[in-house]
Amino acid sequence: MGIRYIKIDAIYFVIGVSMGLYMSIVHSYTLTSVHVHVNLLGWVSMAIIGSLYYLFPSAAASKLAKVQFWLYNIALPIMMIGLAFIVHGNEAFVPAVAAGGTVVVISVILFAINIILNVKPSKSQGVNSGHSTSI
Repeated sequence: MGIRYIKIDAIYFVIGVSMGLYMSIVHSYTLTSVHVHVNLLGWVSMAIIGSLYYLFPSAAASKLAKVQFWLYNIALPIMMIGLAFIVHGNEAFVPAVAAGGTVVVISVILFAINIILNVKPSKSQGVNSGHSTSI
C-alpha cells in the first residue's frame, strides 16, 4: 500500500510542477488553487501517507487502509478537475468539488483513525529502549 501511494504521488508531483511551469510560461495564474492542491494533497500528503504505510505495514494491511486509499484516489481527481472548471468560470462543477472535497476529508479522517488504531511500536522499540510511545 505504501509503495502504491508513493508511485501515485510521483505522478501528482509531475502534474503539479508542470502546471506551475505552464502558468509561468503563459503568465496566467488562474489555476493557482488547483496547482497548490495538486501539490499538497496529491504529492506531499500522498508521499507522507505512503511513507507511513511503508513504515507501518500493519496499518497498510488493514481494511481501513484499502477503503481510505480508494476513497482518496477517486475523490481527489474529481475535486481537482472540478476546481479547474470552476476557476475558469464554470459554476456547474461546484457539486463535484463539494463531493470530492468531502470524500477527501472523510478519507483523511479514516487515515487518522487507521494510524491511531494500527501504528504501534515494533518489538525493537520496547518500553526500555529509550523511545517514548505515548503522546
